[in-house]
Amino acid sequence: MKNLIILLIHTIMLNTLSANQTQTQVEQTIRSLFAATDARDWTTVESVFAPQVTLDYTSMSGGEPVILTPTVIVNAWKGLLPGFESTHHQVGAFQIDSDGAKASASLRGLAAHYLPNEGEDVWTVVGSYDIELIKTDDGWKISLLRFNLERQAGNTELPALAQQRAHAPTQVVSTTTSSVTDQAVIEEFFAALEALDIDRFMKVWAEGAQQMMPLAPTGFPEQLSGKAAIHNQYKGLPEAYTAMHFPREILTTSTPNLYIVRYQGIIPLGDGNEYNNNYVGFFTVEDGLVKEFVEYFDPFILEAAFGSNLQENFNVSAPITPEPVSFPSEGAILQGNLYRPAEFDESKTYPAVVIAGTWTSVKEQMSNRYAEKLAQEGFITLSFDFRGYGTSEGQPRNFENPEWKIVDIQRAVQYLEQLPEVDKDAINGLGICAGAGYMVGAATTDASLAKISLVAPWLHNAALVQA
Repeated sequence: MKNLIILLIHTIMLNTLSANQTQTQVEQTIRSLFAATDARDWTTVESVFAPQVTLDYTSMSGGEPVILTPTVIVNAWKGLLPGFESTHHQVGAFQIDSDGAKASASLRGLAAHYLPNEGEDVWTVVGSYDIELIKTDDGWKISLLRFNLERQAGNTELPALAQQRAHAPTQVVSTTTSSVTDQAVIEEFFAALEALDIDRFMKVWAEGAQQMMPLAPTGFPEQLSGKAAIHNQYKGLPEAYTAMHFPREILTTSTPNLYIVRYQGIIPLGDGNEYNNNYVGFFTVEDGLVKEFVEYFDPFILEAAFGSNLQENFNVSAPITPEPVSFPSEGAILQGNLYRPAEFDESKTYPAVVIAGTWTSVKEQMSNRYAEKLAQEGFITLSFDFRGYGTSEGQPRNFENPEWKIVDIQRAVQYLEQLPEVDKDAINGLGICAGAGYMVGAATTDASLAKISLVAPWLHNAALVQA
């Protein structure tokens, strides 16, 4: 009986070892496909495919799946991918099943395509892959490759431009630029994060730096403007995590000071699981500091890992407490809320925004929400009730008078001009719906507003549109 138990345990161990070995080999085959594709190593690309391959990119281009030989696939890819200056595939979250002769894998994938041109330089797609493989004498071979597009960002015209470039009679060879100092700055960026030293991390950023996240999920910021907003996003990491690891590869480009980094994020979580995401980052480094960082990551992995705790883990909606303020307008006292950035510094000046809400609305309905969001992006913002509305004085009550509201906006601008923390040359206006018309009226009759932005604008007459 004892020998039978030992034999059974030994068999289970051998089966487990064999299954693990199969999963490793299958994953290596799939990873080699994407790595060879980015390296334009067409011999390796062709070698990982089975003699007949079902290729399914219908989620991107429509049509029907096709069955092709490896040579046909490679020739088709040769007519597109070399037209990009570079492509960057990041895959992860593998789930593999196998019976020893066949295997199926599902995984997450992110692909960034870079091509400098007169428009936006990057096109990125994110989604999942379904891949089937067969076991041969030469190892595992891919017999089905299906991409399920879930989100994309950037210049969707890049594939057509790349195809033209790939078929051009002569191509200009891109010259890469590289600086040891710049790459050291990027290395310090990741090293400081891995050390969970946020003070050290903030030293790599230029004062007016920006971080953009074009694939950000709902409720997560797409842009962080200025060091204060960046610090607010990262400051809570040491309390939330015990470790962070970013295996990475820094790549040069033909654009001066621009570097592409392919990396993974491996972050142990308190429940014993790990948050592992795929990333491609575009770093612009000037004068030894990061000026711009565009980060592409899989938003679905992020949401799955953190769920309802997403905002709390990354401080993306840290509350900003407004200060109640008041100011006069034509004999009435208007009541408003003044919002300052989360990392407000009294020794500095900030751009400001006056916000005008929709027809008949009060500040609590929408203006406050816009004001808080803009304050999180580094602006001093002012929402207020117009004359006769909300908590502001003025008679008659709830009377929609465009001329009055235009004047009230101008008085709000004058109030901001008196604040020492406001940059007098950078006071802007945001108008929503009917408020857009009032904002245009205020801007075209008073030069104090530097810029205006309009949301779902209702411009009441042709004269406003022309103005």
